[in-house]
Amino acid sequence: MRIVYGMDKLLTYLYQCELTVEKKEIAELIETKSFPHLRPFKDNLAFNLDHVDHWIQDQTEK
Repeated sequence: MRIVYGMDKLLTYLYQCELTVEKKEIAELIETKSFPHLRPFKDNLAFNLDHVDHWIQDQTEK
């Protein structure tokens, strides 16, 4: 399982995957539960990159 912690590290990963998404867009997707994420603590976000990869694949297929 590959996990990154925090929005900035997620955005760096998405940029490396050649997907340009703004922080605000990701925040809105998280709020509507449309983006895979974990909240191990109240104010912390974690992202399983395997799940993020599946989300990216779904977005490119649309």
